[in-house]
Formats: sequence, structure tokens, C-alpha cells
Amino acid sequence: MMSLMLRLFQWNMLRSRVQLVIMALAVLGSLSSYVLLGTALSEMSVQVMDAMRSEWPYDFEVQGWFDQDLERQITTLPGLNHIEIVTMTDIFFYSESLRLLAIPEQGTALVMELQEGTMANAADEITIPAALALGYGIKVGDVISIQSSKTVNRPVPFTVSGILSGKKGVLLHPVSNYEGLTRLVSADRLTPSALLQLDGRTNLLSFQKKLENIGRGLAIKAIAEEYSEAQANLTLSDSLVTGLRGLILMITALSLAVLLYMTQRSGSYQVGVLRAIGLPRPWLLLPAFMQTLLIFIFGYVAAYFSLPAIAVAIGLESNRLALLQHLSGDIWIFLGVGLLSTLVVQIQFLSTSVPRLFKEAW
Repeated sequence: MMSLMLRLFQWNMLRSRVQLVIMALAVLGSLSSYVLLGTALSEMSVQVMDAMRSEWPYDFEVQGWFDQDLERQITTLPGLNHIEIVTMTDIFFYSESLRLLAIPEQGTALVMELQEGTMANAADEITIPAALALGYGIKVGDVISIQSSKTVNRPVPFTVSGILSGKKGVLLHPVSNYEGLTRLVSADRLTPSALLQLDGRTNLLSFQKKLENIGRGLAIKAIAEEYSEAQANLTLSDSLVTGLRGLILMITALSLAVLLYMTQRSGSYQVGVLRAIGLPRPWLLLPAFMQTLLIFIFGYVAAYFSLPAIAVAIGLESNRLALLQHLSGDIWIFLGVGLLSTLVVQIQFLSTSVPRLFKEAW
């Protein structure tokens, strides 16, 4: 009987090679379109939240001395989207009280787009925001005096090496390097700060309590107003994305189900013949399910290797891991639709009389 089942499976696969190729391509197209569009919509949702943040795109400032263990514990907190350790100090810039930041050494959420000049490289250089340059008539190459608000030392001269852009979202604080900050405050008094950005979905107060439990004695400052606004916009955006993903899923899954149904129905005459010669009905189910499963395996493998290249070609910023995670989760939905379509057709075949199967052959 096993040999007969394998022969039926082989017959099912080879009776219409064109239909088989069409089905495999349909699975590949449905999976690819759903995963790529769904991923793009999810990225747009996150970008909406980021667009609502100001030039200071953080939700917590945590001041203290951080070792690797403490930083690791903070990094593993659920809901954390980004963390960076920076050094900054309060200064008097003419009549204003501002923060002076050391330029981050690696990836930062801060936007430091230049309008002119260069970023501060030497210890006696500083890069200032466009608003300060315009307000005080400062140009690149000018020498300005800055004094720390934490000491009584005399003002320290800095050369303006560059001016930050005045575009929305660009940093509004002056920046120098770490050595520049030590000219104002001694290194032992420069306490680093961890700047934390949440994902917009976790509760701010709940996260703060977890943070307090990890590092007792740390100075924790929450920026609640902007986070609440970003969270509200993300919730609205997520609802829209969920609805659109559901619509895309419904369209692609139904299209795939109809195509599967038509493909299976095309074999009604052959099924009628097999039933007429006395083949047990249950044996007709397994080859059809095996065929559907094999088609989806091919579609999954093809999508697995082609999706990253397609994403790059259409300009989608998602990394390979994110795409493959979406693919692994979504394949089961489409496989369920395919198996259900196969089951419906086969039940029709089993419940229909043999003469009628001959008459309804497509």
C-alpha cells in the first residue's frame, strides 16, 4: 500500500507540471508580498514614533558610574530600545545655562547634522547649534569663552569648529570631545550618564521601578511628556498597521486558497477513476496533502533566500534577521490556508459520486 501511495504522490506531482510551478510561484509571491509589506508597515510605525521625538530622543537619563555588569543589566530590561553612555556637564554659555556634551564614540540616537564647518576634534574646539550661532552672531573660527556651572574657575576659550543644522530634530546642545570637557571640569568630577530610549510600548513608571531596583543610588530622570506623546502616536500607528496587515493577509491568503482550489479541482477526473477501480478513499487524502506541503516547503525555502535581496532592491531598511523572523511566523498562516483548501477539495471529491466527478472534470 505504501508503494501505491508513493505512486499516487508522484502522479499528483507530475500530472500537471505547469500548475505545479504556478502554485510554487504563487506561494513564493504571497509569502514575499505579505512579509515585505508587513515589515515595511511595522518600520513606518516605529518611524512615526521617532518623528515625534525632539532633538533629545531619550526617555531616561541615568547618572552614575557604570561597569559592564550594571550596563548589561540595564540592557536586558524588557522595553529598552537603545542605550548609550555619554559624558556631559552644565556650562554657562554667555547668559544661558546649557549642557556641553562629549561627542559619542559610537552609534548614537542624536542627530548631529552640520550646517557648516566640522565636528570638534581637538580639546579646544566646540561645535554649537545654529540657534546659538544666530542669536549671538557667532561664526566658524570665532573664539568663545565657556565656564562650568559646577566650578568657580575662570572661563575657558574654545574655537568654534562647526555649526549644527537648524533643522527640526537636530541637537540643540553644544558638543566637544571628552578632553574638551576636562578643560572645564576635572575628570574625577565628570560623571557619565546612560541615555535610555524605550520602544514606546512599555509602561514608563514600570520601567523606572525596574531601573531603580537594578541600580540603587543612581540619579534617574524620566522625560514623561514626550514619551507619553510618542506612546499615544505609536498606539494609533500600531492599530493602523495591524488593520493593514490583516487586509493584506486576507487578500493574499484568499487568492492563494482560490488558486489551490482550482488546481486540486483539475484532478477530479483522475480521482473519479481511482475511486471507480476501488481505491480506498482515505488513501486519496495523503498524496494531496503531501503535494501541498511540498509546494509550501519550496515556497518557504525560495522566500528565505530571496527576501533579503528583494528588500535591498526595493530600499527596505529591515535587516535580514527581522525579515526571516516575520517569514518564520507568517508561513504557518499560509500553510494552514493551503492545507484547509486541500482538505475542502478532497472532502468534496470523497462525498461526490464517481459519475458526477467525471462530469465535473475541468
